Amino acid sequence: MMPIHKTIEISKPNKKVMIFSPHCDDVPLSLGGALIKGSFGTKVSVYVVFSISRYTKKFIGMETKITRLRIAEEKRAGIQANYRPIFLGYPEPFVRPGYSSLKDLFNPCVVFRKDPVWKKVRQHLGKLIINHKGLICVPISCGNHIDHRIVSACVWEILEKCPKLPVLFYEDLPYAFSYSYREISELLRINNTAKIPIKSYFLTGTSIRKKLHLLRTYKSQLDSSDFEAVKYCWALSKGERVWLTAMARKTFDEK
Repeated sequence: MMPIHKTIEISKPNKKVMIFSPHCDDVPLSLGGALIKGSFGTKVSVYVVFSISRYTKKFIGMETKITRLRIAEEKRAGIQANYRPIFLGYPEPFVRPGYSSLKDLFNPCVVFRKDPVWKKVRQHLGKLIINHKGLICVPISCGNHIDHRIVSACVWEILEKCPKLPVLFYEDLPYAFSYSYREISELLRINNTAKIPIKSYFLTGTSIRKKLHLLRTYKSQLDSSDFEAVKYCWALSKGERVWLTAMARKTFDEK
């Protein structure tokens, strides 16, 4: 049975918030309701790490055309949900060597530190985090997608050296749909080698109707199965569950 936790909202709306999104669509999928409501305040930047793409739900095609399409979708979502998207320009797996099928992307046996982009992404995200004064949000990496694992691991490595960073972990939808509370808690425990205390809370979003309207912006990426996963998780909590370090908790007020 899932523990009951209080809902939270940011206590200093003018404080800068940095959210890392592995791809275009990941942050609205996981935190769209809270973003629409303004639960993160008014100065939210979403850093889309892997923004060069050849992939859509229907086909794999020309890199330039699809990248332009996906960036346009993300910019429209940013306007709707009140955040500023920043594209870091790293290639998604189908633009990198070694990935030829969706199965390759979700293979937990793939060693992400051997991926050709790992070192550059780790260095880039490290510089962004160290220079940021405010909340840092990162995916848990539910689902084992290689890019989600890379982004999450970058922050965990930095947390080992800087355990007082205010970090919020969000559950990667739609993948988190198939995880129980206990499984997500265990995934965090395994990655948390520094043994930093982390607790779960809820960000109360605006409404599932408005969140789904936001997600329909991503016509090239999402389909009915994604919407059903989002609706199911929303029905359980009437919001979006996040996991906070003690320092991140200080950024919020309980309701």
